[in-house]
Amino acid sequence: ERVQAEREASRQAMADIRQVVTQAVAEQARQQHAFDVLVSRRGSIREESERLRSEHEAAMASLTGLASEVESAREQHAARESEVERARADAREIRAELETCESAVGEARQERDAQRERLNQLEVRVASLDAQIDGIAESVRERHDVAISEVLVPEDFDSEVSAERATALKTRIDRLGAVNVTAIDDAQELEERHGFLLEQRSDLEASIEDLRKTIGELSRTTRTRFKDTFEQARELFAKTFQELFRGGRADLVLTQPNNLLETGVEIAVQPPGKAVRNLGMLSGGEKSLTAVSLIMSLFALRSTPFCLLDEVDAPLDEANVGRFSSLLKRMSRDTQFLIITHKQRTMESSDSLYGVTMPEPGVSQIVSVEMEDAAEAARSGGMAASA
Repeated sequence: ERVQAEREASRQAMADIRQVVTQAVAEQARQQHAFDVLVSRRGSIREESERLRSEHEAAMASLTGLASEVESAREQHAARESEVERARADAREIRAELETCESAVGEARQERDAQRERLNQLEVRVASLDAQIDGIAESVRERHDVAISEVLVPEDFDSEVSAERATALKTRIDRLGAVNVTAIDDAQELEERHGFLLEQRSDLEASIEDLRKTIGELSRTTRTRFKDTFEQARELFAKTFQELFRGGRADLVLTQPNNLLETGVEIAVQPPGKAVRNLGMLSGGEKSLTAVSLIMSLFALRSTPFCLLDEVDAPLDEANVGRFSSLLKRMSRDTQFLIITHKQRTMESSDSLYGVTMPEPGVSQIVSVEMEDAAEAARSGGMAASA
């Protein structure tokens, strides 16, 4: 009986151990499932964050469209000016080369003329010597009745002195230099090179003139487009400012009206009942409304399909939030706005709400609400309660 009792106790212990193991396995499976859910939610949240960041960057790029266009025009103008400067530098180099070639041609012509003059002098000298020799020979023949070729060399003839004299005469002849027989060909080649460089200079001057015309046309087009766009933005900014402030004045002022390609833009505003000389004297809410007025006027001038606004209504009071919401509602016909806000009135005027809740500690969950559906459900619930 004791052995039977111990066996029963052992069976009971084994059953308890199996139950504990089963519970542990179930708990591990539950925890693994919860971990997988957290990993999946983290990936979704990360993807949503990347998407929102990309949309924010696209919205910021669209806000600076006008400034980018002006900056692009300035860069094009600077590039054209750089091309003109390079063309001028090339023209100066070609002009210097032309001057060098012209100088070389002049020197070659002078050398050719000098060689011709020297050749003429030598020919005259040879002819003169031949005439003198003939005259001496004739004089000897007439005076002595003998040919000079038959005259015997005297016994006192000094051959060394005669050799030295001949060497000296040869040295003097060598000093005259050799005749440059290619001087005419060299001069012709330099003249051809000179003509080619003149043609190149003409082409460069024509290119510089074309570049100047292009730059002038581009500058005129840029000034016209900027002026037209600026006037439209200025008018829309004034209207939007008065809509949000219920009065007042707002204007965009050019810092250099006579130089539209280099000018800056200043913002001049005056809320109702205030005399403001600069934006630094405005309150935080007024500064925010002024910035919203400028942004919305640019959107009205050139709308984009998407816009992200982050806490722009934070410094606004309830009345200004209402006017801000009305403006967004009107402009949402052309642009989809995504607003990060904590203002209840802004949330009430939106079409959809997206938020993050934490149903359990450490577990976040994205919640979305369609305001129209929620309002319909509220009306239905109210009618049912009344019934």
